[in-house]
Amino acid sequence: FTSPLGSLSGWTILGVGNVAGIGQGYLGAPSQELDVSGTADRANSGISQTLPTIGGFLYEIKFDIYTGFNTSQNGGVNASFGATSLGTDLKGQNSGNGRKTYTFLVNAASANQAITFTNAN
Repeated sequence: FTSPLGSLSGWTILGVGNVAGIGQGYLGAPSQELDVSGTADRANSGISQTLPTIGGFLYEIKFDIYTGFNTSQNGGVNASFGATSLGTDLKGQNSGNGRKTYTFLVNAASANQAITFTNAN
């Protein structure tokens, strides 16, 4: 793990700000990752970004979650788009590379909806 991030371009760091950046290649990752539980596994720490949307339009939200398997890294992630919960305690898979892709179709309630990911622990 690296130290907690002070900022993440385009995103707001939530909670106690204990979100840790993880470099490319961490645990076999093909891309950049970050740990929303941070270095101290703090509840409700995470990230949020407000996206320009049009109310009533359907949006596809797609992201990967890696929560580890056969390790102590087994916490989940809460995800939301505006006031719509995309899921609570979402986890990666317990096989392969441990990563799981989630895809949701969600109507934007209004303009400028936030997408938020927080630690479920």
